[in-house]
Amino acid sequence: MKAEAVRRSSQDKPADLVRAPGNVAHAGERRESKADQTTRDRRDSRWDEHRRQRREQLVQATLTAVGRHGAGVGMDEIAAEAGTSKTAVYRHFTDRTDLYVAVCERVAQQLLPKLRAAMESSHHPREMVADAINAYLAFLEADPEVYRFVVHGQNGHFGRDADPITSLSDLVGDQAAALMALTLEQAGRDPGAAGAWGHGVVGLVRSAADWWVRSERPMLRTELAAHLTDLAWAGLSGVVSPPPATSPAPPTSPAPPISPAPPISPAPPTSPAPPSKEDK
Repeated sequence: MKAEAVRRSSQDKPADLVRAPGNVAHAGERRESKADQTTRDRRDSRWDEHRRQRREQLVQATLTAVGRHGAGVGMDEIAAEAGTSKTAVYRHFTDRTDLYVAVCERVAQQLLPKLRAAMESSHHPREMVADAINAYLAFLEADPEVYRFVVHGQNGHFGRDADPITSLSDLVGDQAAALMALTLEQAGRDPGAAGAWGHGVVGLVRSAADWWVRSERPMLRTELAAHLTDLAWAGLSGVVSPPPATSPAPPTSPAPPISPAPPISPAPPTSPAPPSKEDK
């Protein structure tokens, strides 16, 4: 009777009470200990690091393959450069677009610090513009196929907000705008238009750079950089330079005193006319 009462009592308990912490687990259930959780976390962390390193290796292999085969490189060439198969590549990237975005991120990580250093290399606004334009063109000239791959590799495959190239241009424009705002403030001018001017200059340089690469670089990089600097500075010089200081007018010298007129001398006496013959 006592055994039957115990069994009936346990059956009457709610299921959530039986499974509450500290109660015995049901048959087939295994409570995970803190040690097991820690071991699994470490294993997952090692796997995440391995995946990150492997993705970086595949991105580098893609850049090398682009430099070797051109901007139209295929996945077979990329996999061969990485010493693996396309199937292995797709274990780390969902598709070619995912790989392309990762390549764009790598290029941005390389380009943005160069531009930032160039823009901060001088305190004179014109030299800052010239150095930034030259740094951008030098980056393109070092590997024009990578530039073609990044700028034109996935045209039309992204929405406006998801396009990595648009995002890169926005980042460069934001840097230029921030530096221009500082320059305007130092010149005692209103920085309100810095955003429009910064992004405008970036658009000018990018458009000219696209033409330069597409036309197989018909002029030297230094020449193109000088032309773009002259054009950009012609518009910027009037707004980022301090307004000319107005110097006070020189004091006027007092007019010289008027000398008194010299006295008028009396006319000499006239001699009498000689007598005529009739008077004799």
